[in-house]
Amino acid sequence: MENKTYSGDHRIIIPGIVLDNQDPLMIGRLRVLPKTENELQAYPENFTKKDEWTIKDPFVFLPLIPYYISQIPEIDEYVHIMYATKQETKDATKFYIQGPLSRPWNNSKETYRNAESVLANGDNLQKAYTIKDKTTGEIENKYKGLYPEPGDNAILGRGSTDIVLKKDDVLIRAGKFDSIDTSEVPTKNENRSFIQLSNYDFTLKENGTETIDSTEYIDIYVSRYLEWSLENITITSSGSLIDGYIRLNTIKQADNTLASKFEVLNVSGSTLNTTPIESSQLNFSGANTNDAINLINQYIQGVNGTYNNKSYVQISGSTIVAPNNTFRYPKNGGIIDQFPLYFGPNPKTNNLKNDDDGDIFSVFTEIYNNVKFNEVDNVFGSGILWSKNQLGLQTSDSTQEIIKFKNEQEQTTYNTLGGDYLYLLSHNSQKPGKEKINLKDTLYGITQNQFVNEIKPKTSSLVRGEELLELLEKIIEFLSNHTHPFPGIHPIREPDKSVKISEIKTLIEQAQNTILNQNIRIN
Repeated sequence: MENKTYSGDHRIIIPGIVLDNQDPLMIGRLRVLPKTENELQAYPENFTKKDEWTIKDPFVFLPLIPYYISQIPEIDEYVHIMYATKQETKDATKFYIQGPLSRPWNNSKETYRNAESVLANGDNLQKAYTIKDKTTGEIENKYKGLYPEPGDNAILGRGSTDIVLKKDDVLIRAGKFDSIDTSEVPTKNENRSFIQLSNYDFTLKENGTETIDSTEYIDIYVSRYLEWSLENITITSSGSLIDGYIRLNTIKQADNTLASKFEVLNVSGSTLNTTPIESSQLNFSGANTNDAINLINQYIQGVNGTYNNKSYVQISGSTIVAPNNTFRYPKNGGIIDQFPLYFGPNPKTNNLKNDDDGDIFSVFTEIYNNVKFNEVDNVFGSGILWSKNQLGLQTSDSTQEIIKFKNEQEQTTYNTLGGDYLYLLSHNSQKPGKEKINLKDTLYGITQNQFVNEIKPKTSSLVRGEELLELLEKIIEFLSNHTHPFPGIHPIREPDKSVKISEIKTLIEQAQNTILNQNIRIN
């Protein structure tokens, strides 16, 4: 076999592209085409398909990493190749090692060109997006935890799996990010499946209790939107003439319609899904600023239920109310389910605060500053009526007793198993009344179809100990305290100072969800 030299190429590591990775011996060999200015190898004469992977094949390379850490590149990926000597390039003593990645999420497969971009001959190629802040050097929060960090050792799979060896923790993970293609930056999957083994130099031990008082805003969805609108403002020598309307709207529940967010919501920029309530619209025309303010405030007070202690709007005797100078909503009965109620201008009217016309701006500002639930309020223009006569978000005061902890210098270890569904399977056990789980052909892993169709029906939910004890204690207390009015007569069902049968029945009815954890299963 003729030897070839490098003809002035002094590199000891040569780029190569993977031709085939299906080694018949299954020892991690590859067929690799060296990529040099003058190809290091040429197919021998009369080389055929059947000669591949044989002694005649000049492109077979051995893994430089020992077999015990299996890392086999994909077809068309970049690999580094090297020879025992520069003079002999065709014998079997030649090796490869996996090429570089241009970005960590390309671990499923890295193209030859991308791999080149981080090497000297890739200076003119586009560089990868960096997930570290260039100023602080910190990993962006949405990517933090996805990939091994300096100081940690790791073994990574081709997808969302890895084993990370930190200083005092071992993480075995699957599904650490959502499914992606290589053109996208991945996002964290908080519901990954994992095993965590941890060691801590200190242990936390209980150290008495502490009482904490707290105040929290109650957060529920706003029920109604009382919309006031200034449709047209005409400036005359004697003042302003205003056309507009006031009406009630229902609101579809969404994240931005929670009471805590609605109070500061910029209505002009919102995307509220509102629906006008039939017959609730009060139109007015030719009103001056005082008329408009009074109508809006009367409407708010009517919906609140201030008028005769009933929730309806009734406005009459005004020259600007049409038709027939009278408005009543609703015609019969009262308004229900109106709280929490948000009152405020609609988007078109709200934009008048930016109007270039000074007179229009002045009219809007005067009305906005005087639209109030009542005169003494310092909330104007828009706000929330939480309930009748209750303006603004309401708070809930609570007192909570918490357990305090202290650190003690005592080594402690933890073992945690997590995932959407957990299965603890024994080869020697089976669920009573069910066939034994067949784990045949699962040596290289259990498929999702096997979990759902074969294993789940043959397993039982794990029991929560404390919740089971609570039920048993209730039963024992009832049995210990019940009384019979006379011998041979059924016991009194509801003892005065003991557990009642209704409490036990409730616990049993809830047992499927409280006592049993159906997502952690055993056979």
